Amino acid sequence: MKDNWIRLGSFAVDAGLVSIGDPCYLQQDNPFKDWERFCEQLNELDDPNHAAISHQGEVLDSCEDAKCIISNTGYGDGSYDVMARVKDGRVMEIRICFDGSEEE
Repeated sequence: MKDNWIRLGSFAVDAGLVSIGDPCYLQQDNPFKDWERFCEQLNELDDPNHAAISHQGEVLDSCEDAKCIISNTGYGDGSYDVMARVKDGRVMEIRICFDGSEEE
């Protein structure tokens, strides 16, 4: 079976940021519970456009061994499409289109 890109749907953003990670980790030491402190930590980074959350709930520059990855959406708040590349019935890749111009 060949690779196919399919649209999974879209999601709303109200913070100009998107996070990707296993939600079970966010049950414990959730850095987003204290939004002000989270934003302070993010702004202290060399490049606040992307970051990661450690297993201890701290905001990090490096994504190695992270439990959650955070990225600036580039255009701020809005609704963003999510595409998946499916091969033999399995998701192989996820693409989030922040600029609204999805290329097949």
